[in-house]
Amino acid sequence: MQLSLRVPIFATTLLLAGCARPPLIPVAPAASRVCCQSLQQLPVDTLTFEDTKSVSFDAERSPVFTFPEGNGVFAAYTLPMASEGAVLELRAFVKGGPTIPSMSIFRPNALFLDTARNPLPGPREAPLRTRKGILARSMSKIATYEVPAQARFVVVYSGSPHAERSTISSENGTMYGIPYSYTGSVDISLKKAHAK
Repeated sequence: MQLSLRVPIFATTLLLAGCARPPLIPVAPAASRVCCQSLQQLPVDTLTFEDTKSVSFDAERSPVFTFPEGNGVFAAYTLPMASEGAVLELRAFVKGGPTIPSMSIFRPNALFLDTARNPLPGPREAPLRTRKGILARSMSKIATYEVPAQARFVVVYSGSPHAERSTISSENGTMYGIPYSYTGSVDISLKKAHAK
């Protein structure tokens, strides 16, 4: 094959590889990567009011635990005293691109634990609302949770890849279902309850 023909073929191959779609259902982290046998053993960091923790979850390197939805990556935090009624905000950023069909997003769930690190009742999956950016790449989805009275810890973890897909609309109004991923960036913030 002549050199002049090989160059366009190689360039086309690279272009098409860059536009590959992420899997609709990603492969869950392996059971061999589970770090702890119980919620009491999870490593924790501290979350304070009006502070934002930026977490880069990674399917290959983040700690893994077995949640009711299956194996997932996580980050766990100690909550400040008197956090009842505070708002936990999880802002997940879309990743990938440059086209919307090649993007994915980390689906953040939250599990609140009491002093003994036992799960508290309540929703683990909150609706995601869209926060538009200048470009589709800077778009994010935000989940908010009200902190229960007995909560002393929170575990932010990857939700089920089988959950109802989040959508993003293009500039012309076309709606796209964005696949969930075990890898992605999430800003975690805790805001004090407003006096009523």
